[in-house]
Amino acid sequence: MTRRLLTILAADVADYTRHVEADEDTALSHLAALRGLMDPIITTHHGLIANTAGDSVLAWFESPVEALRAAIELQQAHKIYNDSVHSTTRLLFRVGINIGDVTVQSSGDILGHGVNIAARLEALAEPGGICVSQNVMDQVGGKIELAFSKVGEHRVKNVTKPISVYSVGDSTPLGLRLRRRMSQIMRNPIVPVGISVCVAVMAIGVFYYALNQRPGRGEGFDVARLLENAASSEEILSAFDLVTTGTFEDHTYHVVQTWGGYWAEFEELAHALGGYPVAIGSQAENDFVFNLTLRDEGHWVVYDVPNDGKAYEGPMIGLVQEEGAPEPAGGWFWLNGEPLTFTNWAPGAPGNWRGNQDLANFANPRKSAPSPEWGDTPGIHMSVVIEVPN
Repeated sequence: MTRRLLTILAADVADYTRHVEADEDTALSHLAALRGLMDPIITTHHGLIANTAGDSVLAWFESPVEALRAAIELQQAHKIYNDSVHSTTRLLFRVGINIGDVTVQSSGDILGHGVNIAARLEALAEPGGICVSQNVMDQVGGKIELAFSKVGEHRVKNVTKPISVYSVGDSTPLGLRLRRRMSQIMRNPIVPVGISVCVAVMAIGVFYYALNQRPGRGEGFDVARLLENAASSEEILSAFDLVTTGTFEDHTYHVVQTWGGYWAEFEELAHALGGYPVAIGSQAENDFVFNLTLRDEGHWVVYDVPNDGKAYEGPMIGLVQEEGAPEPAGGWFWLNGEPLTFTNWAPGAPGNWRGNQDLANFANPRKSAPSPEWGDTPGIHMSVVIEVPN
């Protein structure tokens, strides 16, 4: 084994488990075709595939520039292929790229924290997209014509400081020409004033859209695959970037950072840990769980609200609304079957202010800091709280 500083490319198919369950033969056929396009591109850019498992691919490069060029080229090739495929069966790879110190095994496989970060970047990427770390962007800046968008600061297990994450945008000559043309247009002194007004209006729309999406991008952590391979609660929890654990009245509570996901998956996750999405029965329990969500930074999502400061969305709790119940306040119940004797809704909640919302979390958009009150929400946020009886 040898240690080397390498550029690591991690890739997998977004929502692959669902595609296989829907039509395994078609999914495997498309995966083989996409890998047939991907592998030669990686080789052409002097990369070496270190490991593959199902839909996942791990490769390393000596050059971050070549790694990024390979990622762009393979996503373009996949797009061309997918244009001829029915939209419901398209497989979209997500790619993450990081520079890190790794151990190269005799088999050619690579291990180390740099690999783990690349995998977390891949999970943050949009389906069909690419995310890179700050150290990659520092190396490729000015060497390739690219549009980079900062995704944000994200915390990764065993890293003290959050990692700056960037998504990679248009790198085509057309994109370059458009950017240069926009630069010329901006020299007109009237244009910036008009743009400022448009941006303010668009920002409100973007904020509304963002709150209706699952943070963390893609479908979040692949819970199904994790539960299939992990043998114990310790192994399950160790797979997540951030888990905060505490005990209250003979129950253990885990606040698990999942980067979004699907609700049914987290019912399965809670069951695998021997518990359920938290059911809160008193003010004391509510205060304990709320304070537990604040113990480690990373469980709350913070949104910039145009002209109104910030909004905070916290971890999910096990309170859901029965399908078909009177909106917005009817039919709420704890998933574990406990009677609903205590609630701590924020003023105006539940309110369906972002459409039909049948899940609950710690949230109060009207306050400029995390709040122990609850809000109704349409989808999973950054973290979930799981309660396990001792």
